Amino acid sequence: MQKRLRRPKLLGAILIALAVGATVWLSQDYLWNLMGYAGESSKRAVLIDPLSETLPDSYFVQTTTTLLTSAGYLVDYYGPNNSTVQLFQDLPLKGYGLVIIRAHTSPAIFTGEPYSSTKYVLEQLTDQLEDGTASMTGFRFAITDQFVRLSMHGTFKNSIIVNMGCSGLAPDRQMAAAFLDKGAGAYVGWDGAVSVTHTDAGIVSFVQGLTNGQSTRDAVSSTVRTLGPDPSYHASLSYLDKGGLAQQRFSQRLMLIGGLTLLAIMFLPVIGIVYGLRRLGEG
Repeated sequence: MQKRLRRPKLLGAILIALAVGATVWLSQDYLWNLMGYAGESSKRAVLIDPLSETLPDSYFVQTTTTLLTSAGYLVDYYGPNNSTVQLFQDLPLKGYGLVIIRAHTSPAIFTGEPYSSTKYVLEQLTDQLEDGTASMTGFRFAITDQFVRLSMHGTFKNSIIVNMGCSGLAPDRQMAAAFLDKGAGAYVGWDGAVSVTHTDAGIVSFVQGLTNGQSTRDAVSSTVRTLGPDPSYHASLSYLDKGGLAQQRFSQRLMLIGGLTLLAIMFLPVIGIVYGLRRLGEG
């Protein structure tokens, strides 16, 4: 009689262990999310503008800077010559509460630094840097989400990251996830290709909302209501924060656990048959 109870007890122990492990795995992003909102972002902002090499917009730069300084921000500006790989490496250490990146994306973010096969060799071999073509200016280094995860020094302090390039918030959201995992509080970007005139107008509207006291979500929503999607490419401004990323990962993991559970249920009869044959053999 005791021997017959071994199998149910063993299966029960396995199921309990799986349930506990799944609960911890599913909840870890929520714990990380709560920890991520411990502090407020700083009143320092930066505009990184490698795009101005070929598509300058002094009105955008002046308007954005004026809005931010009027709201009490200290604003730094980096043009194409200073928008280097090194700048992006050190970006989390600079303490910016708002980071605006006006650059081509593919979805890798183009820097202003000319590409060379003999520089940053390790980063190129590990898919952290790509060679991107920025029309008429030749190849430029472009940073991938792996660069954000592996080569950026330090962590952001709840910063808002604004990616003005095409598909900055691409469907796979890997770049957004990388910045959020690096400590950013929110990531704003376009969900598809966008014209330079629309992205400039859209981000001015977003910054205006932000400096008027709106949350990231409300500033994005008001921009979408005011401007609508890009009339040429139909991209809309969107955002992802730590809560949204945690929910996305929760759903993905829940689907994975559901699939594995279904497989386990399908194989339980097979395990039972094997167990029964083994018992018969022992008998």
